[in-house]
Amino acid sequence: MAFYKDMLKIGERLEDMGYKVLYPESSLIMKKRNDFEPSHFKDAITPAQRGKFIKLHFDKILKSDSILVINKTKNGIRGYIGANVLMEMTIAFSSGVKIYILHPFSKKQPFQEEIFATSPTFLNGHLERLK
Repeated sequence: MAFYKDMLKIGERLEDMGYKVLYPESSLIMKKRNDFEPSHFKDAITPAQRGKFIKLHFDKILKSDSILVINKTKNGIRGYIGANVLMEMTIAFSSGVKIYILHPFSKKQPFQEEIFATSPTFLNGHLERLK
């Protein structure tokens, strides 16, 4: 959620490049409210609602040819990938959906072994490397 505002801008660029982009439902709600503070959204939903959003997003991943992980610096970790994104990557990997990661990440990144196990393609910040 911390990168949703960036994700929406990148999504617009991808659409301009001819890609069809599916967004997490929660990001569309944040966009509609013009409020991208994750705590405002997280504090306003129940665990059951959060589960519904996760399931909806997993369904979108299963319908996709590929996913793009937007990983910027967070909590002092360059290229941060958190638990939720790792779950999304796992769904993609187990379903044969191609995984792209926008930026390299630091050695401080948790889940390094698991991330590499999903066989992602690193774009090193270059969207034009998408295939």
